[in-house]
Amino acid sequence: MNRIFPMAAAAVLMAAGTASAQTAALNQATAPAAQRAFSTLKLIDEQSAEISNNAFLMNEAVDRTDDFDYQSDLLGQVRHEVNQVGRELDVLQAERGYLAPWEAAAVDQIVPAIHAVAMESTDAIRTFNANSNKLPASNYAIETDQISKDADKANALLHDEIKLASLKATENRLTTSADKQSTSGTQPVSQGAAE
Repeated sequence: MNRIFPMAAAAVLMAAGTASAQTAALNQATAPAAQRAFSTLKLIDEQSAEISNNAFLMNEAVDRTDDFDYQSDLLGQVRHEVNQVGRELDVLQAERGYLAPWEAAAVDQIVPAIHAVAMESTDAIRTFNANSNKLPASNYAIETDQISKDADKANALLHDEIKLASLKATENRLTTSADKQSTSGTQPVSQGAAE
């Protein structure tokens, strides 16, 4: 019986070591995916701000100019950006298993807003194509205004989540650094006057 206990203990330690190594390998394998996801979310944040800005400019220009090329160029940019965001969201949803919980929640929050932007962009394109010579009399101004508002909503949601995640990451790095410093036996230098 005495021999069984050490062998059982060794087996448990080996299993724990293997599980720890597997966890480390998984973390190492998912780290690039996690970094890509974070970078993609930051890019979507920037793109949704650009969509909102372009739609705002289109809306503001409807009554002030009948410049067909200006509206067409901005509408083309919005269409391109919306399609790009859609492709990036598809990739994030396909990699959902690698996303941090906050990233998955952020994707869940912005997908409906981006879907609305895509639908409104399609409507604006149709209205523009059918009424390009009389945009002020059409629904174009309403559609571009709604595109701007919904893209701004997606941007605000995502921007806040990214900012919070960055702050938490900074806090974790500082906590880890402080923990390492306190366990190494060194004391942080105190700021202020000596007593």
